[in-house]
Amino acid sequence: MHWGSLIEVDIDTPNLCKFQYCGRNVIPFSSNALALSEVTYQMLKPPIDIAPWNVEKIEFLTKLGKSKQLTLTSTSAKDLVIPKKLRDSLPSPSYNVKQLKVETSHPRTGQEIVELVDSLLWISPLPEILIIRHRINMEPWMTFKCYYCFALFQFSYEKPIIEGEKPSCCKFLPIPCWRHCLKSVMIENFRLSADEETQKADEESLEKYFHENTESLESFQFLSSGIASYRMFLDVLMLATGIICPELDHLSHLTGLHICIENAKILPNAVVFERFESYRIAIGSAWIEDETSETSRILKLNISFRSDDGYKVLFRKCETLILDEMKGVKNNLYELDLESFQSLKHLTVQHNDKIQYIFESMGVLDFVFPSLESITLWNVNNLEWICYMRLPTKTFCNLRVVKVRTCCKLEFVFSSYMGECFSHLQEIYIEDCKIMSAIVAIEREEEIEVDSDDSIMFANLHSLKLRNLFKLEGFLSVVDSLVLLNGKVVFPNLE
Repeated sequence: MHWGSLIEVDIDTPNLCKFQYCGRNVIPFSSNALALSEVTYQMLKPPIDIAPWNVEKIEFLTKLGKSKQLTLTSTSAKDLVIPKKLRDSLPSPSYNVKQLKVETSHPRTGQEIVELVDSLLWISPLPEILIIRHRINMEPWMTFKCYYCFALFQFSYEKPIIEGEKPSCCKFLPIPCWRHCLKSVMIENFRLSADEETQKADEESLEKYFHENTESLESFQFLSSGIASYRMFLDVLMLATGIICPELDHLSHLTGLHICIENAKILPNAVVFERFESYRIAIGSAWIEDETSETSRILKLNISFRSDDGYKVLFRKCETLILDEMKGVKNNLYELDLESFQSLKHLTVQHNDKIQYIFESMGVLDFVFPSLESITLWNVNNLEWICYMRLPTKTFCNLRVVKVRTCCKLEFVFSSYMGECFSHLQEIYIEDCKIMSAIVAIEREEEIEVDSDDSIMFANLHSLKLRNLFKLEGFLSVVDSLVLLNGKVVFPNLE
């Protein structure tokens, strides 16, 4: 739909929980959603001659004001500051919001952060938590150029008592704003400048603002300020080939990392990876796309693999693993130290001409991949079996999604002894596999006889898509196996 022709939107979704909007302008809308848990408004930068805020945008936020969590994103911190003229004439749009999160550019001075906070506390006049995520330049001696800092504001309030006429700041509100009941402010990881003297002045500006604008403030404190601050999150676009990473070893409070390392030989010490609560690490390959962001620990490899303590730590903790061409891995993933993948939820293998099997029973573990929820195989041209030989019974006990595309040597997707995982599967997608003759390979003919009442049950499967499988003879690899029609395979919940 062309947005220029859209006049109004009516959203008929009473059970809607999350709402996200992105645009330079807002569209009038009505909604019967009873209670949104999360709202995100991504403000695109307007043309130079148009102000970033107007009455329509504030009314837009007001309609979403029942949400407890609001996220505002803008490329400019200044664009998030609502003009005082609008604030004096309109009610605060989000007084129900308890958690306000902002993602923006780096406020350059203490005055800019004061103006930003003042505007945000007008939008949401009684928040419990305010998070400002902004970019900060690193020290000149550091190889990487910037990291993203999360400044966390925590507020506590006392019961407000206002006698007589409401103050002007509360005249449109059903309750008093923060100025009349704020009891304590705790700010964690506040950092605007790498220069300590400038940083101290910025902190003083913010503290002065709160003391001058509140009636009952009892406590104000900064926690974990500094370049090596608690819960610091580093976002590195690229480390050039040949550059060593000593900087990471010295950031002892680093708990999160987004990094693309072009040279696989320059991994930091393994102890660095041990403390990560979250990471998005690409080694020897392009950056990780946004669609993989549902988990907090993501690893993408396109390298000549060699065993290393750093890799073992990453494998043990990673939740999403993306394998591109892996030189040195010929047969299966056991060569990557399979015992380490105890937290893995999502596995993708793509653009690989070497791997013959994804999993192979080695008779060592009682179960493998206990947390695995999805497998995606794309353009794995030498793949002959996903599972070669019988695996322990608890393998794939959480598997929900299987997607296979363009695997030219793959004849079957499952083996019949994998029956334990069939009941949990929710989605199967198979496309462009030239020699695939059946989806499930029956290992022994007596497992399911044509004339018997035995069947294989896919109890929770709701989506089955089979495309361009020109050699497909049936769902099962047995004689007269057109079992999608004769009851040998049952899909009670297929949509």
